[in-house]
Amino acid sequence: MTDQLETSDALSGFDMASTIEWYAQDECALHKQITEGGDAAIATPDLESLEHVSLHSGLVAALLSRFPQAARDRSITRKIVGAPSMWFHRDSTAEEPKPTTDVDEALSPTAIIPSYISYEPWQRTGSPAADIYLYSIPDGEGLSDMVKTIILAEGLIHEYAHSIAVEMSYNTSYKLKLGDEVKEGLEVLIEFAGLTESIPAMSHYSSTYRVDGGEYPEDPTAWTIAVNEELAEAIAAYLLGFVFCEDEERRMDPFKDRPEVAEFVEKFLNASRIDLQP
Repeated sequence: MTDQLETSDALSGFDMASTIEWYAQDECALHKQITEGGDAAIATPDLESLEHVSLHSGLVAALLSRFPQAARDRSITRKIVGAPSMWFHRDSTAEEPKPTTDVDEALSPTAIIPSYISYEPWQRTGSPAADIYLYSIPDGEGLSDMVKTIILAEGLIHEYAHSIAVEMSYNTSYKLKLGDEVKEGLEVLIEFAGLTESIPAMSHYSSTYRVDGGEYPEDPTAWTIAVNEELAEAIAAYLLGFVFCEDEERRMDPFKDRPEVAEFVEKFLNASRIDLQP
């Protein structure tokens, strides 16, 4: 695995080794931050096979309850499914991540995929819908039960954020009411990109999708992926109160150097969709 890692510096965000190390150092505080509060009684998407993962149904509900009702109303998630362990394949690229269930084919043993959002139901039916998969975190050094829960909680929030934001990129009629303003979905995404391109990526993971110098890619498809990943990580950081990034001072204060991004996220989460209203 060493040679693969040395030739895959651009994919370092796919490797959770440094993330796991930090989570393990602060696991009690981070675990408490994840498991305290929230409403475990809210309605959730269908839940399947959660015995594979360390998030029980009450914790899933409590985590999703951190999203304002307006955001949950916009989610296209059908179900949340627990599944066996998954890793990023050694042939992955930022433009085309590839999964594998065989750790011997992975970028590294810590190139763990905690979660994934599948739009197959949307592709199959033409109606916006998605399924979120949470993958069992394999055993390993630093991977206590607390750390596994932290990883999966962040993954769940990240994927659910995608389920709220994804239509902005592909539905030309998508409109949001943010405060007193009405904006088209793509316009909202462009505004977020403008706020974030000139500052370091929100997280170690989302930095993978930036190009040299930290800019978003010029290719439209790669740009859309990168901005959506940054938005999902910003939402997770906002709702959880922490983020793993290179700047140690920002890990427990994610928006320390970007208050305008926190303001955007708050407005976005509380926005109402209006294009479907009669």
